[in-house]
Amino acid sequence: MAYDKNLADRIHAALAGVAGVVGKPLFGGYGLFRHGVMFAGAFRSALMVKLYAGMADALLEPHTSGFDPMNTGKPMTGWVVVDAAGIGTDGELKEWLDRALAAIPKGAKKKPKGRAGRAGRKTGKPRR
Repeated sequence: MAYDKNLADRIHAALAGVAGVVGKPLFGGYGLFRHGVMFAGAFRSALMVKLYAGMADALLEPHTSGFDPMNTGKPMTGWVVVDAAGIGTDGELKEWLDRALAAIPKGAKKKPKGRAGRAGRKTGKPRR
């Protein structure tokens, strides 16, 4: 099941004016990134939020659960899912998104991928 496009639209409306935020389809869901660092997303009709430092108690709040996209009974660590009832109003959705944005570690940016190839390689073997 794909992500709820209405939820993605609500997320974009809630994040209007927040610099550096980009959303894109990702593994059947919809990922939200700030400066290349994922902090939240839409999965089916729920909001998934990355649990950065200081957010561990989020799993104890109403309408939350661990993120178990394959229904294995073993949720992925570091993520919380807020079901549709927990983000029913735009205010509730905005509150979760604001918390997720505020929890991104200071200075966190995705590192650019280095140039792959022979020039950066140090194997000890002479080039031919």
